[in-house]
Amino acid sequence: MRVNGENRGQAQVLLAKLKEEFKMSQRDVAKWCGVNNCVVSKWASGEYVASTQHLDKLREVPLLLAGRVIRYPKQALDILMGRE
Repeated sequence: MRVNGENRGQAQVLLAKLKEEFKMSQRDVAKWCGVNNCVVSKWASGEYVASTQHLDKLREVPLLLAGRVIRYPKQALDILMGRE
């Protein structure tokens, strides 16, 4: 959604953390949040503001992956989706 809001910039910070700490790509994040990859790209650039519901999904990731060592790309998504 393209609006000014209290959530502005929060997705950018969370996306950077997910990429760095958990090796998640924008495509992985899109699958986890149930949105299109283009939407995540626009969150990352600040063009779109993530909804509170989507920010909650992004904030869940570190909690669900706490204590897990992510060794390869896609592993975090596999764990989150129950495939590992």
